[in-house]
Amino acid sequence: MMRFINLEFSDETTFSLFKLYLFVKRTKNALDSIENRKTRFPLAKLPFVPMKEVIRSMTVQERIKLALSSYQMEYFVELARVKASSYFISFKDQKSYIQLEVAGEMDGFVYLNGGRDDGNIRGKEISKWCCGKSMSENIARALERIQNLFPSPNVILTFHTNKMTETSIKELLSSLDWKILLIEGDKIEATDLDIIMNMANLERKIMITLNSFPENFTHEKVDSFNFYKLRTIIFQAFQFLDMEYHEAHWVRIEDLFSLRNSISVTLMLNHFNCPHLNQLICFWMECTHSMFRQLTIHMGNTSPFLPNLIFKDVTYLTTSRRGFQEFVMLVSFCVRYDNDMIFRHSRSATCLEFPIAVISWIDSSFKMITTRLDGEYSKEYSILKLLSRKNELEEEIAKTDSRLPVGDRKDDLSNQPMISRKSDLLKKIRYLNNQLKDLQVELIDGNVVL
Repeated sequence: MMRFINLEFSDETTFSLFKLYLFVKRTKNALDSIENRKTRFPLAKLPFVPMKEVIRSMTVQERIKLALSSYQMEYFVELARVKASSYFISFKDQKSYIQLEVAGEMDGFVYLNGGRDDGNIRGKEISKWCCGKSMSENIARALERIQNLFPSPNVILTFHTNKMTETSIKELLSSLDWKILLIEGDKIEATDLDIIMNMANLERKIMITLNSFPENFTHEKVDSFNFYKLRTIIFQAFQFLDMEYHEAHWVRIEDLFSLRNSISVTLMLNHFNCPHLNQLICFWMECTHSMFRQLTIHMGNTSPFLPNLIFKDVTYLTTSRRGFQEFVMLVSFCVRYDNDMIFRHSRSATCLEFPIAVISWIDSSFKMITTRLDGEYSKEYSILKLLSRKNELEEEIAKTDSRLPVGDRKDDLSNQPMISRKSDLLKKIRYLNNQLKDLQVELIDGNVVL
């Protein structure tokens, strides 16, 4: 059984105990304040050099959260000058997000709406930077603020057209600068596609993997250039640095004639056949500017490889490298000759950087790569010059034969100059054949093979 002791203190003792209570309370508050000062870091009071190092030591997400805390901190993060390698922006209406890639660090994600609680920036955190009237405007504003923190010109946009019912492509493209554009989904509006093609230049790349294109789509630019008395329209769809079109039934072979200084072109589903490829090769051989570095056209599993159609009226050399057959050819104006069999380049040829084409057919895909004269195909270049010269001499012999009369009149003195000329031409052809033989060139089934 507990007993309660009734303690009575005098007024003096009670007052002393009260003073002791106040002292303990003040001491506790002071200790708590010291502890709090130990856990807090006065970043804003640091000199700028150590402050910059502290900011640089943070993760991408921590820097963005610091910038969101105040305008002063946003300014300091900008001054830290941490650059991003690239930005990947995925557009899916309310699930749109920005992904930052910074060298040596984990990628950072900024979700424009919602987002997982995994340390990345969620919609409610970034909302102070998104005060626009639409999702497109909010994305543009958020990207602008983040790009100020992590500068980078490499912006990659991905449009998921099936998941963009609230986001305007027109609004996005009017407010965002980009280097690479990826479009995937079932379809896209022709007006949006026109806007995209109008933005084509040789600093941008595009890849479209839509299931269908707008019916009868074509996109001509008013500008054009004359080529061998033909007016060639410039098609904006082929004015990108790199381009890949999965649905390419809308592409005509003439569209490819407007290619100029592109790096890589890939066409998946299309209506092309072997005669179309021959048209393209013949155009390339007469072209005085670089069209592309690599062109890939998927011909379909049922398309046969017919060299007699693809290389009709083309001088080419067959060789084998990397385990498969290759066909090497030269632009037609790249070689000029004088009467003494000395080879020299024309002025135009010296300006063309990639005058050799290497064509291969792998898994029903037509691949055409252009390269320099002094690269790995320098031997083939020497052979092609000899072949081109031989073809010219054979054509001249054929013309001489057509002018020579038949029968008894063939031995007339008036015909002796032509007979002598033909003899000289045959002598030069034999000389060329010997040179080709020394270079291990053979004629097999009508094909010149190295």
